[in-house]
Amino acid sequence: YIRGTEQRARSLTKANAGLFTEIADRHAVENKLRETQRARETLLANLPGLAYRCRNDKDWSMTFISDGVIPLTGFTPADFLTNKVSFGHRVIHADDRERVWSEVQEALDRHRPFKTEYRILTAYGDERLVWEQGRGVYSRAGELLALEGLITDVTDRVHAEENLRREKEFADAIIE
Repeated sequence: YIRGTEQRARSLTKANAGLFTEIADRHAVENKLRETQRARETLLANLPGLAYRCRNDKDWSMTFISDGVIPLTGFTPADFLTNKVSFGHRVIHADDRERVWSEVQEALDRHRPFKTEYRILTAYGDERLVWEQGRGVYSRAGELLALEGLITDVTDRVHAEENLRREKEFADAIIE
C-alpha cells in the first residue's frame, strides 16, 4: 500500500511539474505576444503616414489600416474597415484612379513592389498628394492574397520643390 502511494505521489509530482512547465511556457508565449503587439503599435504610431493591408479590388477594400489614416484623410480606420468609405472610389482622386490601378496591376503581374504618387481627397474636401509604396502578398502557390503598403503625404515637399523651381526660373530670367 505504501509503495503504491509513493508511486502515485511520484506520478502526481511529475504531472504537476509538467503542468507547471506548461503554464510557465504559456505565460512566456503570452508575454512575447504582448511585447510584439506593443512594438507593432509603437512602430505604426511613429510612421509618417498610414500602413495598410487591402484586397486587390477597385475599392482597395481594407482589412487593416493604421491610425495614421486619420491625420492623412480625416476618416477613421473603422470607416474603411466597415466599407463605409471606399479608398478607391472616395479617397483617390477620380482623375488618378485608373492610372493607379494600372500601375499596381502591372507590378502585381510581375510580382514586384510598386511605388506611385497620386492625389487624394480628404473627408474635408482638401486635395493632398501622396506617395505610396506596396507589394502583393502571395500564397506558397503564388495566389495573390492581399496588398500591403505605406502611404505618406508628400504635399508640402512637392509644393516646396515647385516653389524652388519657379524661383530658379525667375532668377535665371533676371540673369538673362
